[in-house]
Amino acid sequence: MKKSFFLLLIFLSFSFFLKAQNYSTQIQLLKKQISSTNAPSLKAQYYIKLGNLYQNTDSIDQAINAYSKALSYLKNSHNYQALYQLNTFLGILYSEKSQYQEANQYFSKSVFYARKLGDKRKLSQAIFNQGNTLMQLKNYKDAITKFEEALSIAFDLDNLALVKKAYTNIALCYKALGNQKRYMQYFNLSVAIDRKIKEQIIKQKELEARKQAQIARQKELLLQIQQYKTKTVEDSLNYAKELNEKNKMRIALLEKEKKLKELEIQRREAELKKKAAELRQRQIIIVSLLVLLFVIVVASALVYKLYRDKKEAYRQLESLYKELEVKNRQIRESIEYASRIQKAILPSEIAIRSNFPAGSFIFYQARDVVSGDFYWFSDHGKYKFLALVDCTGHSVPGAFMSLIGNTLLNEIVNSKRIFDPAQVLTELHNEVVKLLNQESADFDTVQDGMDIVLCRFNIDDNTLTFASANQPLFVFYPDGEYHMHKGDIYSIGGFAAFQKVEFENKTISLTNGTNIYLSSDGYFDQFNGKTNEKFTRRRFIELLKEIYKLPMDEQYKIIRKTFEEWKDGMIQLDDVLVIGVRYLDKQNAEKLRKQLQDIISKAASGS
Repeated sequence: MKKSFFLLLIFLSFSFFLKAQNYSTQIQLLKKQISSTNAPSLKAQYYIKLGNLYQNTDSIDQAINAYSKALSYLKNSHNYQALYQLNTFLGILYSEKSQYQEANQYFSKSVFYARKLGDKRKLSQAIFNQGNTLMQLKNYKDAITKFEEALSIAFDLDNLALVKKAYTNIALCYKALGNQKRYMQYFNLSVAIDRKIKEQIIKQKELEARKQAQIARQKELLLQIQQYKTKTVEDSLNYAKELNEKNKMRIALLEKEKKLKELEIQRREAELKKKAAELRQRQIIIVSLLVLLFVIVVASALVYKLYRDKKEAYRQLESLYKELEVKNRQIRESIEYASRIQKAILPSEIAIRSNFPAGSFIFYQARDVVSGDFYWFSDHGKYKFLALVDCTGHSVPGAFMSLIGNTLLNEIVNSKRIFDPAQVLTELHNEVVKLLNQESADFDTVQDGMDIVLCRFNIDDNTLTFASANQPLFVFYPDGEYHMHKGDIYSIGGFAAFQKVEFENKTISLTNGTNIYLSSDGYFDQFNGKTNEKFTRRRFIELLKEIYKLPMDEQYKIIRKTFEEWKDGMIQLDDVLVIGVRYLDKQNAEKLRKQLQDIISKAASGS
């Protein structure tokens, strides 16, 4: 109970201080609490909270120092859960600093404590983290060994997400080693794993159904054989009984005649005995022939049945192949239909452009047929709402979450008419948690959620009010000044279901020509085909600095071309969504909109 409570403190410790006015006050308060206690367990808790605060302010070195001190107070304890988590935190922070040697040491300790806990899920993730650091150190062979070890455990746990990640990273390692054949082998495994597993499930169910049908047929055949045997025995008994009655009549007749023909009886006695013996012999032959005939008939029936079953099995196998082909085609058609549905619910780009006449673009590229990223727009007079949403996962699971998110946003804003962005995100979070029943779920299994940035443009006072759940917002002013706003650290749903979530509004002033950009992490996290480096958020900001003054259509072409050239043959690892809009005040927007309408009218009239 004590360990579970302490583990919960690790994940929720920072939320207790969110009501304080600023991080500096919270940090000073924690330092006083650390100085005022001599209890190692309390000091460890305070240092963990301090590390969380430093991490929230991007003070990575201070966060590492705080977590290290917490680790020093717990290193002689048996709280393996906390020791595992702290070593994992330190490994992640050193990875963010690109100090992969130190990160690998801490991930190695995470593996040790995961084994102590006997938790295969944590063990597989810790080994996978080791593999990532070794890959960054270009120690590709050892990285492959770690990924394969994590892969083995992930298969035991049926952890398909980790299986796919392991296949992808093994493919990247083999590509770095110049082994194109192995690269393609593991790349194809990563792409096909979902489809293969679904096909195995379908095949298993169909085999089970055929097995049950075959057992039923065998039982029916055995019952028929048993009934046939019973009838044959009854016929034989009736025949013997009838024969016995006839013999009795003969004996009675002979006894009557004995008195008259004693001499004749004595003379024929030997003959009668001989005939009786011959009769018994004939009976034995007849019974033997009947039994043999029965065996031949049954054997022939079984052979014919086996032949017919084998022929039927071949026919069913051929039918099954055809049926599987049909089902595969139906699955592909269903996914393509789901893609059309998903595109149908997305807002019209024309509607967005008409509300931002100075220019806008949307770079939307799913990793698979359907996407876990989506965008949302709603016009409410002086308020124009624009949102970018990155749902957990991609392909069909991500698309399903995107449908949930789109439906809830329409209900909250358009139906309930809640126009406060922070309140909208809080309502969205509560609805997702309730809809997916996440409050009562196990902590390690709650994953489904979404990251979102929701913008509300007020065209009356030229302000942008936004609330963000773990998604960045980039603002570029005409004079070259730019800002990146990170927003709140919570996600919608998922692990945040176990926390008290409160989102905050931020309001910024807008001038004519201000550019606002939204982007999911699929663009930042894409690996380069030659160097195996991520594109990173830093490169994205540098790209925006170079192009923000260009027309929006030109910016779209450059952003798309840059992404494709960066991939350089590498597979797309995640869904990608980038949105850009250029703001004009109400008067200038109307003037530009009228000019565009005049141009369109003149073009239509041919003048």
